[in-house]
Amino acid sequence: MSANFPATEWNINPDTAIAVMPFESFAKEDATAIFANVLADQLISALSRCRELYVVARVLSAAYIGGSTRNDTIARELGVRYLLTGSVHANAHTFLIIAQLVDTVSRTCIWSEKFSCYQAGTIAPYNETVRSITTCVDTQIKLAAWRGKRSDKQEHIEPTELARRAVGRLYDMTSQGNADAEKLVERALFEDPDCAMAHRVRGTVFVSRLAANEIPHDAISVEKALNLCRYAIELAPYDECAHWTLAFALAEAGRLEEALYACDAGMSLNPNNSLLLADKGDYLGALGRTKEAIETCGLALQLDPRYPVNYWWENSIASARFLRGEHAEALSLAKTVALKKPAHVRAGIVWAASAAASRNAKEAKQAVQHLAVVAPDLNLNNVMPDYTLALCEPKDAHKLMDCLALAGLKA
Repeated sequence: MSANFPATEWNINPDTAIAVMPFESFAKEDATAIFANVLADQLISALSRCRELYVVARVLSAAYIGGSTRNDTIARELGVRYLLTGSVHANAHTFLIIAQLVDTVSRTCIWSEKFSCYQAGTIAPYNETVRSITTCVDTQIKLAAWRGKRSDKQEHIEPTELARRAVGRLYDMTSQGNADAEKLVERALFEDPDCAMAHRVRGTVFVSRLAANEIPHDAISVEKALNLCRYAIELAPYDECAHWTLAFALAEAGRLEEALYACDAGMSLNPNNSLLLADKGDYLGALGRTKEAIETCGLALQLDPRYPVNYWWENSIASARFLRGEHAEALSLAKTVALKKPAHVRAGIVWAASAAASRNAKEAKQAVQHLAVVAPDLNLNNVMPDYTLALCEPKDAHKLMDCLALAGLKA
């Protein structure tokens, strides 16, 4: 039965609008139905904290419970593009949750996953499952919006749409991608000088170029990065991604403790942001808190295994393992990342250092040759902070430099 709501006239971006539909319960027990209802409620609450998403209220989506209304009809009536649907199955000890994200425009399921929860309690679903579903859904919707299907040469594109596409180009992690992102964000700011998202992405582009050593990693550039990111927060203090960008800039400035605070500020707004969580792990590693770094980055990977830059998080784990003396594990993981994403110079650095620490001359030579191709200007004098975060613990910094020298990296 259709809810018969009139087509909405909300001032929202329909491409990031979603309704969480009632989860079906395939069990006779009332506990499973209660679990399914509470799960949907918690997902609505969690997704509502994702700043770029527009989430339909439970009272509207619940009107379709037990009905046979077509997805495209529901989407049109609720004014959304995406529907999060799912079902809950139960056995003696666990709930099996199957979640699906449906794009009603393309009429395709763009994401689906299974989750298991032990029935420790029958009322509240485990937070980890809710966090994982929320994080994955947020990522998939953003990816679709970032990629866009219209030509960037269109006569008119909204500034926020241009900013989203700029983010999509950043995730290529290439010089060309950064250059394209810069052009898109400058175009957005020309259209609307007060566009908060464009200012935030402008800061992200600048810090990304700083981290990639495309611009001088000097005091002037670092201060400009910080100023751009602080202004973005002034415009949108409740945008968790603006706090992430500031954390990124603070880390490049070597102010890692402040970067952790910025990550925590963003996570207080949206605790399900896997990028904030993973970068916090990266900064913990650079501070010498390697056990926490591995756990934090591991949790981010568990929550959102399909995030487009999760190779960065994997290398953060490799770096922490290298500092802990787990050289074989660090070598294996860093090499995998470096070969999968050659432009990620940090992975090549950890690969070379781990190989030298393992006394594996063949791997060390191969890693240094790899670095000579992807970062020909890299040498012992500019490794930190030009190509990787400066390590706060002197013993960690000395270990990295000694191992890179042993690997054959020249001064």
